[in-house]
Amino acid sequence: MVLEHIQKRIAFLIPWGSAVTSVFVMTGAISDPVNVTKLLVAGAVAGALLLVLVPQGLNEIRKNHPLFSLAIGFFVLFTFSASVFSSSPWVQNIYGVYGRNTGLLTYLVLSIFAIASTMLNNENQLTRLLLAFFSVGVINLTYGLWALLFGDFMAWNNTYGNLLGFFGNPNFMGAFLGMLFALILTYSIAPQTGLKFRILGVALLLITSLEIVKTHAVQGVVVSAGSALICGFFWTWYRFRNKILSLSYIVISALAGLVAAAGALQIGPLTEIVYKRSVSLRGIYWNAGLDMGLNHPFTGVGMDGFGNWYRRVRALKALSDPGAEVTSNAAHNVVIDFFAYGGFPLVLAYLAIMGIGLISIIRIGRRQEHYNSLFIGLSVVWICYQTQSIISINQIGLAIWGWVFTGGLVAYERITRSNTLEVKNAKAVVANKQVNSFDSTGLRAFLGLIIGALIAIPPFTADLTFQTSLNARSADSMEKSLQSNYFKPSDSYRLANAVQIFDKSNLPEKALKFARQGVAFNPDFTDAWKMLYYVTGSTAEDKAKAKAQLIRLDPLNPEWKELP
Repeated sequence: MVLEHIQKRIAFLIPWGSAVTSVFVMTGAISDPVNVTKLLVAGAVAGALLLVLVPQGLNEIRKNHPLFSLAIGFFVLFTFSASVFSSSPWVQNIYGVYGRNTGLLTYLVLSIFAIASTMLNNENQLTRLLLAFFSVGVINLTYGLWALLFGDFMAWNNTYGNLLGFFGNPNFMGAFLGMLFALILTYSIAPQTGLKFRILGVALLLITSLEIVKTHAVQGVVVSAGSALICGFFWTWYRFRNKILSLSYIVISALAGLVAAAGALQIGPLTEIVYKRSVSLRGIYWNAGLDMGLNHPFTGVGMDGFGNWYRRVRALKALSDPGAEVTSNAAHNVVIDFFAYGGFPLVLAYLAIMGIGLISIIRIGRRQEHYNSLFIGLSVVWICYQTQSIISINQIGLAIWGWVFTGGLVAYERITRSNTLEVKNAKAVVANKQVNSFDSTGLRAFLGLIIGALIAIPPFTADLTFQTSLNARSADSMEKSLQSNYFKPSDSYRLANAVQIFDKSNLPEKALKFARQGVAFNPDFTDAWKMLYYVTGSTAEDKAKAKAQLIRLDPLNPEWKELP
């Protein structure tokens, strides 16, 4: 009975915790309406999941999925080691940089979601997972239609008018809609789907396609086109069971993919459709990330440390294209990001986790005799997530589905194993029923929710306090908001922003104070040294030190050597 209570609680927390994480934003009160809010929700739910699982659930997962548990364990271990050996501030490693928040805590939360998802033990629970994902999709589609017809009611800083959804970014919105397109298409072409639902599916596909176009994001086009090819393969395979036909389909699809990839590189007939300037820039960021990992093969540069190292390792040509002042704090490729963050140990652990997900797809597919919408839906959405992760950044509201679906596929692989194993597991559940029937999971989930929220809330409260001081237009209030404590961890971007505000407000003493505090907090943050050099009241000693550090952090940029 203990395991049954755990599974029921997990089956509720996983889908709806993921859904709330994806849609929860807060504008106005804080400067980052997306990332710190999603981390807060995901952290709270992860705390609930962990306390529900301890200890019986974790023991069950370890017995049923030893390799997956080991891969997750190594991944978490290497995120810690990357943080310990990093030269970046410890709080930056934990919470990540401003506007990303993809540090150690985020990946610990995602790991908990993934490992907890392996506890889902029947098709109904997995179907609810897809239903939660679909619900998030409908909410975003509705919001998108409203924005197109009546204007956006959210207080975004949206200069270009692209659809942002509840992700606050057109690229993430496009990628998510591509994944949604995959799920809708999966069920629309299923043999068992009735005519009414097919018509509804076609309508939703048209709306989704329209909104993908309105995001103006390459990710959405690539993911939705790829999902159509993958769904077509599954439909062809289960409809005809013909190896020659399936192989021909794969070859034609691969050729189409190569033509599309060539277009992204400004080669071939699809150049005008597929190519975007941002795609070219990714090559520069990828090379920088690879150099970071190769230069630090066992430890990496630390969690979310890409931005501190980009200028030091970027290629000479990057100074002219995209330009000396154009920088990035992410590689725009999730795998390369992990390589940069933690070297070979971390990236191999991540690839092992996702590799187990892929193996689960292959094993389940071999056992299926007919078109199974649940299996294909999970698989195609998972593949779409992996596809967009090659050209995009991990964003909590999007990444959570990739990790949860990985755990869900691992769980489904176990569900579809032989009857002998199912009988064995059933006996184990009966034995548990005889030992203990008391359900404490509700209380544990509540306590975990509180503990998780307390652990994940510091970036949120720090942002809230700082933004409140900005709205109050009070120098004393701002200075107080920058005093570091548990609920207000220091942040390089906030300190640099404060320096600029104090300097423009003719408060040079305060500006100089926080400029010095900024370089002390994070000596590898280029903008902190720029603030110290240019701020009013900077001494000759400050300028000399800042110039030396700017040359160290950005060695190829001739601007710093020319400073007086």
